[in-house]
Amino acid sequence: MPKRSFILLWLGCWLTLTSFMAFPPIGGALRGFWRLTSCDATDAHPTSYSKIHKNGKNFRVMSQNSTDWPKFRECRLWRSGRRQAQHDLWLEMIFIHTQQLSLNIMSSTTEQNKRLALEAFDTLFNKRDYATAEKFWSPNYIQHSAHIEPGREGLFNLIKTLPPTLRYEAGTVVAEGEFVFLHGRFSGMGFQEAAWVVVDILRIKDGILVEHWDVIQNEASKQESKSGLPMFGESFIN
Repeated sequence: MPKRSFILLWLGCWLTLTSFMAFPPIGGALRGFWRLTSCDATDAHPTSYSKIHKNGKNFRVMSQNSTDWPKFRECRLWRSGRRQAQHDLWLEMIFIHTQQLSLNIMSSTTEQNKRLALEAFDTLFNKRDYATAEKFWSPNYIQHSAHIEPGREGLFNLIKTLPPTLRYEAGTVVAEGEFVFLHGRFSGMGFQEAAWVVVDILRIKDGILVEHWDVIQNEASKQESKSGLPMFGESFIN
């Protein structure tokens, strides 16, 4: 096609488009299409326009139902800004998804640690299954309790000296990271009549118990309790 004919064709198309834009029904539709494809201003706003601050740039965005829209065809949010906004949105979505995945993993690990601690205590103190209990306690177990000899062997040897009446009851269980807090009661220990109400603090690593602390109180009877409420559970045992 000759260059002159191409220019004339282009000029004719431009004049035709300009005429259509001046005709209200067609012009309004074309302006709406330009608005949707050229800027990200589809959200309605109670005022004639709102300000968006993104990456240090201010953009004026017209409201969809604004009566001033025909007077404000120059939307400041151009295609480059729209692509940048979409890119930022994708990054934000990826970040949120990653954070949620991390929280789900942490929550799953926390619940697993709770179940592990409860199963370990039931296996050792109630079932007296020492062979199985070895799978729960690390051979390098660190003991901080003033009542128990060092290591896994110190704990197991202590339990072996206690009568079959020994019973452990678990109450509240709280976990945070590697740590599990067990609020429980040891009764039937043989060397004293009062039960122990204990908070055992366990550190769990790679699925085994590696470290232990405790806080121990003799359980008060109903006559001894100034609050009139049991230290553990819903009722007094004596």
